[in-house]
Amino acid sequence: MSNTLTSNALVPPGDANDANLALTRLPLPFRPLSPFVDFVAGINMGMHCKLLIGFLFGALLMLIMGSFNLLILSQMNDRVEDLSLAQEKIDLARQMKNDVTSQMHYRAASLLTGDDAHNIKIASAKADFSQNLEKFESIDPEFSLVSFDQLDKISDRLDNASQMTVDLYESGEVERANTFHFTDEYPISLELESAIAIMIDGSDSDLMEANAAFQSNRGLLNTIVWSFSLLSVGTAIFLGLLMSWLYIRPVRLIEKVLSRVAAGDFTQRINVPNRDELGSLAANANAMSQRLDTIYHDLEEANRQLVASERLAAIAQLSGEVAHDLRNPLGAIRNASYLLTKVVDADGNLESRTKVRIILDVIDKQIERAEHTIGDLMAYRSWKNIKGEPTDINGLVGDALASLPDIESIEIIQELDADMDLVTCDRSRVHRVVVNLAINACEAMPDGGQLKASTCLENGYVKIVVADTGIGIKDDDLAKIFDPMFTTKPGGTGLGLAVSKEIIEGQGGTIDVAHNDGGVGTTFIVNLPIEPQESSSS
Repeated sequence: MSNTLTSNALVPPGDANDANLALTRLPLPFRPLSPFVDFVAGINMGMHCKLLIGFLFGALLMLIMGSFNLLILSQMNDRVEDLSLAQEKIDLARQMKNDVTSQMHYRAASLLTGDDAHNIKIASAKADFSQNLEKFESIDPEFSLVSFDQLDKISDRLDNASQMTVDLYESGEVERANTFHFTDEYPISLELESAIAIMIDGSDSDLMEANAAFQSNRGLLNTIVWSFSLLSVGTAIFLGLLMSWLYIRPVRLIEKVLSRVAAGDFTQRINVPNRDELGSLAANANAMSQRLDTIYHDLEEANRQLVASERLAAIAQLSGEVAHDLRNPLGAIRNASYLLTKVVDADGNLESRTKVRIILDVIDKQIERAEHTIGDLMAYRSWKNIKGEPTDINGLVGDALASLPDIESIEIIQELDADMDLVTCDRSRVHRVVVNLAINACEAMPDGGQLKASTCLENGYVKIVVADTGIGIKDDDLAKIFDPMFTTKPGGTGLGLAVSKEIIEGQGGTIDVAHNDGGVGTTFIVNLPIEPQESSSS
C-alpha cells in the first residue's frame, strides 16, 4: 500500500547512539571553578535574580572600598592639620627665640652707641614676643614640656632686668648699666631662650609624629585601594566566568541534544544541574523528546500492525483456497486407507498384514497432521467470526490437555482454580489456542519434561498459564514468534501462535511470553476478560 508507514520512516543518525550527552567541561585553567558553577546552577532561583545578585555583590565591594577610602582620607586630613599646627608652633617658637635674641642685640647696640632708637626696637620685640607666646598657647594649651606660667615669670624677670638697665643708662651710669646687662639681664634672656628651645624641640617631635602618621595613613590608603581594586577585578572575572559558563554549558548541551532529536534520535535526554529557566527548558525538552519517542514507537507499532493485517488478509484468503483444495484429496486418501485396512484385516498372511498395517498407520498419522494444518489455515480465514458462549475454562483446559497424544516422558500438571466462574468466550477457538500452546510445549521437550497448566482470576481477567521445561526460545526470536509464517520447528507452518494471538486479542484478551530463560523453559500467559468485550478487529 502506498500510504503504509515503513519502519524506516525516522532513522536516527549513526553518531547519535549514546543515550545522554554530558555538559561541556570547563577549559583546563578554569576547571577549579566547576564546583562553584554547579553549586550556583543548583540554586532554585531565576536567571535574572542570579545575575542581579552578582552585580549587587560587585557594587557592594565598591561601596566597601569607598567607605574605607573615606575613613582613611578623613584620618589623613586630621594628620595634615596636625602637621600644619606643629609647623606653626615651630615657626612661633623660633620667632619668640628670635625676639629674645633681638632684644639683647638692640640692648648691646644701645649701650655701645647711645642711640635711643634701639630702645624703641626693644619694646617692639617684647610686644612681638608676647603676641607669639599667646598664639602658641592658643594653638596648644596642653603643651607639657614647658609651663606657660614659667615662661611668663621668666619674661617678667627679663622685663624687670631690662627696665633696670634702661634706668641706669638714663641716669648716666652707662658703665654700671653695661655691667648689669651682662651679669643680670643677659643670663635671664639665655634662660628664656633655653625654655623656648625646648618648645622648638617638642614641636619638632610633634611634627615628626604627625608626618609619620600621615605616611602610615597614606600607605594604608594605597594598600586598601590596590587590594580592593585587585579584589574587584578578580571578583568581576570570577563572576563573569561563573555566570557565562553557568548558562553557556546548558545552552550548548540543549542545542546538541535538540539537534539529535531533530535528526530522529528521540532517546536523547538533557541532564543539567540548573534550577532556573534553563532547567525548566531542559525538563520541557525532555518531556517533548519523551513524547516524540512514544509517538514514534506508537507509529511503528501501528505500522507493524497494519503490515501484519495486510499480510494476515492475504494469508487468510490464500489459506482458505488452499484448505478447500486439500480437504477433498485428503478425504479420498482417508477413505482409501480405511478400505485398505479392511482388506488387510481379511488377509490370512500375518507377516504381510503387519507390514502393510504399519504403513497404513503412518498414512493415517500424516493425514491427521495435514488436517491439523488445514484447520490452522481455516482458522486463519475465519478467526474474525467469533461467537461467545458461557464456558467452563477449567473444563476447556482439561479437555485440551486430554486431547494430547500419550507421551510417557512428559509429566502433565494441572493447577486449576476451583472457584472459577463461567466465562463468555468462543469455546472452540480458545480450546484450539490451549491445544496449540500445549502441543508447542510438548514439541519443545523431545527428551521429556514437565508441562504445567494453571488458571486463576486476576483483575477482572481469567488467566491461563501454560509452562514447560523445554529448550526455551532464543532471545532473537522472541519478538517474532507471533508473526505469521515464522517458525523454528522443522515442518512447522508458522501459523499456530499467529492464529492464537488473533483469536485471543479478537475477544479483548492478551497473549504473551511471560518467561523465557533460554534453555530452561517457556511460559505463555493468556488473559481473557470475564465480561465479553467487542472485538477490536471486527
